[in-house]
Parts: sequence; C-alpha cells; structure tokens
Amino acid sequence: MNLRTWAWLHKWSSLVCTIFLLLLCLTGLPLIFLHDLYGPLYEDPPPALQQLPPGTPRVSLDVIADQALRRHPAAHIEAIVGLSDSEPRLGVSMEIPKAEGGDEDIRLQLDARTARVLYDSSQHARKSTGPNFLNIMAGLHMNLLSGLPGAMLLAAMGILFLVALVSGVVLYGPFMRRIAFGTVRRGKSRRLKWLDVHNLLGIATVAWAAAVGATGAIQTFSDLMFDHWKDTVVHDALASYDGVHPPDPRHLVPVQQAIDVARQALPPNMDIVSVLYPGEDSVSPYHYFLWAKGARSYERFVFSPILVDAATGTLTSAASFPWYMRLIAIARPLHLGDYAGMPLKILWTVLDLIAIAVLGTGIYLWIAKF
Repeated sequence: MNLRTWAWLHKWSSLVCTIFLLLLCLTGLPLIFLHDLYGPLYEDPPPALQQLPPGTPRVSLDVIADQALRRHPAAHIEAIVGLSDSEPRLGVSMEIPKAEGGDEDIRLQLDARTARVLYDSSQHARKSTGPNFLNIMAGLHMNLLSGLPGAMLLAAMGILFLVALVSGVVLYGPFMRRIAFGTVRRGKSRRLKWLDVHNLLGIATVAWAAAVGATGAIQTFSDLMFDHWKDTVVHDALASYDGVHPPDPRHLVPVQQAIDVARQALPPNMDIVSVLYPGEDSVSPYHYFLWAKGARSYERFVFSPILVDAATGTLTSAASFPWYMRLIAIARPLHLGDYAGMPLKILWTVLDLIAIAVLGTGIYLWIAKF
C-alpha cells in the first residue's frame, strides 16, 4: 500500500476508536490498583492473625468446612480459596437459600492453622453504600456495562486501535526523514507543535500500547472462550454422567480427600489454589472442581483444572487448559501490569497517562483541522 492509503487507514481507524480508547484508559487507571484499593475502600480489615510458632501446620480442610457449616448451619459451601497463599488466611464462600426465593451470599475468612473465624460478611456492614465505584469502572472497562454486545464492540475497537498503531508507525518513518527524532517545532503554528507532541508520545509508547491493546482485545473473549471450554472439553469429560443424579450435598466425600487425590495427579511444581463444590452454578454438578497453578514465572497465572468425583473421590480429569485459555490467562495480568508488584503498576499508570495525552492531542488535532 502507498502512504496515502496508510494515511487514510490511520485517520479513520483513529477517529472511530479514539472516544472508546479514552474511556478505556480512564477506567483502566483505578483498575491497575484494584486489588490494593478494594479491601480498604469496601471491606473492614480482618482481625490480626494469632501469633504461632513458624511452621505451624494447617488444619485439614474438613475442619475448615465443618467450622464454616457450624457457624451457618442452613448454608452450603460454594468454594474455598487461598489454599496456596503464604499468609494462612482461607476464604470460604457460602450461600443460604431464602424462603422468599433467591440466596444470601456469605463470605468467611478463617485462619488455616486454627480454623478460627477471622471475618464473617453477615456480621459486618459494608463500608460504603450505593454503587461500587471500582465495580462500575470494571464493568465499563470490560463490556461498557452491556454484557456480550459491549465486549464485542470493545474487541472491534481494540482491533481498530492496532490498525491505527501499525499505520501510524508506517507514516512515522517518512515523517522522521524530514526532522530529527524528538523535535517539537515551536516556532510554527500551534497545531504543528501539537502534531509533533502527538507523534513523539505515540512512537515512544507504541510497543506498550500494542501490548495493552492486543491483550485487552483478547480479554474481551474470555467469557466466550470459557463457555466454549465448558461446552467441549468439560462436556466430554462428563459424558459418562448423562442420566446420573448429582450427589446429595450432605453425602459428599470429604473435601480434604478430594484435595489429596488431586495433588497426586499434579507435578511437584504445582499446587492447588482453590476448590469449588459441586452445584448447578459450578463447572460440574458431580465434581469438586479444583484450580492449580505453578510457582514459576508465567505459570503463576496459568491455571490447570482438575475434576474429582464428589461421590466417590476418584479423579475424573486433570489436564492443562487448551491454548486459547492459556493465552487468555497470560494476557490478563499483562493487560493491567499485575504480575510484577507495585513498581510495574506505577509504570503502567505513567504509560496510561501518556496514552491519555496521545488521545487528547489527537482529538485536538481533529478539532483544529476544521
């Protein structure tokens, strides 16, 4: 293609996606610090952990489950999370059916060494009432608060954004042959000065913008891909259960037994991080569904699913995710800079602010043109 065609592509792809990208950059800023902000803003801090000798072992998960059920006898457990965390806090999600319909969600936090309840959401009022700001930002960022149609629209904007980046890089080569890199021409018109600023900031952050744009577009398909995985891989694993009634929740094999069975099927460098109980809203109504992850580099973000029969305690399936689910898992922390601690989050924030400046100067250049 000649430069005129690339210029046309850059102009219209940028114009169409700029407003959406500005929204995504603005909503993405607080999401970079989502895990750091959510607890202090919306939850009471749990009591301090009891001081015990280093190396104190954790109690059996059966003890944890019994303690949770004794506290809420009418509830049933949905999930236990935090099994591999270095800090000995376990989260237990529970549901209590209501007589008038619906369910009440309860979250507990327990000390994994003593089974002492540290936090019970049913006994603590939320710090903030009304809409949750961070959840609204997450909804806007992921799907414009419009479910699948919004997610697909953002996927299209992400693809257009990549087109704008590629065409911008192609156009920048001939532009740079006329002036030195980094030049901002101040003696000319104001529009020319802002064009130089726009080009300089854009080319300086193009690699980051391409990575964030591509991973963001990939993330919009996460729900579709997860449903596809359940409808294909999980459906095939459950084929032998057609016509079988789900097990009675009161007669499941002990959850610790399911954990032990799953661990025998895992390589030494992987550990289980959470377990979902069988149920209609779970992945399988017949199985304990366990997530495992590795401890090295990117393996910390790529989970492996394990199915253990909740009625017999036998292993049904233990396999790594297919390539498309692994791609989504790797893209998620990269998109928000959530895999290398606070320094990377600060860098992502600075780059996000520069991206907002690029979009802002682009809007100005369009307005000043007329």
